[in-house]
Amino acid sequence: MKQGLVQQQTTKLVMTNELRQAISLLQYSSAELDQFLQEQATENPLLSVESFRVESTRKKKKNSPSSGQPSAKMEQQESRMTIHDHLQKQIGLLKIGSEEKQIINYLILSIDKSGYFTGNIEEIGNRFTVPTSVIESLLGKIQECEPVGVGARNLQECLLIQLKNLPERNLLAEEVVANHLQMLADRKWKDIGAKLNVAIEQIQDVFDFIQMLDPRPASAFNEGVSNYIVPDMIIKKEQEDLAVSFNERLMPSIKVDSSYEPIIGQKDNEAYKYLREKMDQVHFLKRAFEQRLETMQKVMKAIIDRQRDFFLKDDAKLKPLTMRDIAQMIDVHESTVSRAVNGKYVQTSKGVFELKYFFTSTIQTEDFEDASSKEVKEAMKTIVDGENKKKPLSDQQIAAILKEKHGYNISRRTVAKYRDQLGILASSKRKRY
Repeated sequence: MKQGLVQQQTTKLVMTNELRQAISLLQYSSAELDQFLQEQATENPLLSVESFRVESTRKKKKNSPSSGQPSAKMEQQESRMTIHDHLQKQIGLLKIGSEEKQIINYLILSIDKSGYFTGNIEEIGNRFTVPTSVIESLLGKIQECEPVGVGARNLQECLLIQLKNLPERNLLAEEVVANHLQMLADRKWKDIGAKLNVAIEQIQDVFDFIQMLDPRPASAFNEGVSNYIVPDMIIKKEQEDLAVSFNERLMPSIKVDSSYEPIIGQKDNEAYKYLREKMDQVHFLKRAFEQRLETMQKVMKAIIDRQRDFFLKDDAKLKPLTMRDIAQMIDVHESTVSRAVNGKYVQTSKGVFELKYFFTSTIQTEDFEDASSKEVKEAMKTIVDGENKKKPLSDQQIAAILKEKHGYNISRRTVAKYRDQLGILASSKRKRY
């Protein structure tokens, strides 16, 4: 084979850093966008950002009237007591030695946000050079604290602690939880009844009773700052039409720091080239941000056009809609629509919705009309809620009812998939006695 050099011309698409950044900007949620802009402002001395989180990334001058005052846009969260604080407060009332208190505090720090003890008894015993029986005893003191069930090592122990602390003990429930919890979860009530020589109705009552216990006793304690959904866009009714606007509270202001303008004007200055490059970055960010807003607005208006009845009428349901439909309407790629709706929320007269909520798959009816999957799920839930619990409907029977009464032509497998998505158990596990 003869070797040689060959020249060949080819064309290929190369993503520049600017294009990659513009795509990322579209995909960011409001909080992510704000964080990104703050990071850019620390790297670019010419970039000044006023956002919904902070007044500005630049320090205010000393003669500023608002200097030293907290920003009006800063929201202070009142710190709430954690499960660790709550337990340490109760343990502080006990008359125990300093070494025991040190061990208990260590045990408390091994309790997770659900209230379960996640430490290793033997390792903690070796750490403090005390027998494991002492660690078990001190853990028992934590388990006597509020909330009831805290400090348990597993779900079974958590439920038993709660059952034993009831004003009126339920001995059958304690027996079932202690020895047959997995069978109870699998709804093998007949087998449990046969082993304990009790009626199946009693086991069913135990199951219902245990449902009232708290499997996560520490869930009421907030371990951090609460996250609130703030809508990116707002839809308002204006007579018989709908108007879309952006939430001004989330609109960052991207500006050039005016204090650098005199230096930029001096082309002979050594810093000119550097500042010119940073200036171009600021202008690109502004264009990318404006393009982001334009794309989001186009997508939202297209959604309104297809789901107009849902926004205007109280009893209207969503129509079938896919991201491909919206992409074709506004002449962009489907991936652009996906990025535009990712993590974005809109406020309507019916509440706050994620933009992804308005996209539903299509189900064909007997009349060859299109229905959304959300409509089918609502019909399924109504059917299951109204069934005879002693003879629950199978997936095949539900499919037959959906076809006969609602005209939805779907398979048994689709019913099973929607049932799982709705959190509805199979017919064998919905059966009551």
